[in-house]
Amino acid sequence: MNLLRNWTRNFPIAQQNAVIAAVESESLPSIRRALGLFVDLDGNLRGPNVEVELLSTFTLEPMLPALQLALNCLPSRARVRLAPINDIAVYITRNKRTDCTARLLFKINLVAV
Repeated sequence: MNLLRNWTRNFPIAQQNAVIAAVESESLPSIRRALGLFVDLDGNLRGPNVEVELLSTFTLEPMLPALQLALNCLPSRARVRLAPINDIAVYITRNKRTDCTARLLFKINLVAV
């Protein structure tokens, strides 16, 4: 929690409390409430605009609010874009984006037990 408090230390108290409540409760309504409060923040408090592309071997949509909250707690104004599922190597090869600041890869490795 200290790392989270450090990341949000420049935010107004309402946003700090909402982020901490969202992380502690792990509930989707709390996460959405905290995300809604980011809209009211001064851009100077949040940092530079960052275009983030998420690539995965599974569906990320259910986790998207939590990922967006995590990225917004960093000193940035993250805009998230989802890439198509699977064929990650082919997608990266064909889409050499210059408008994307970062690409994050999420992959599940299945292990037979």
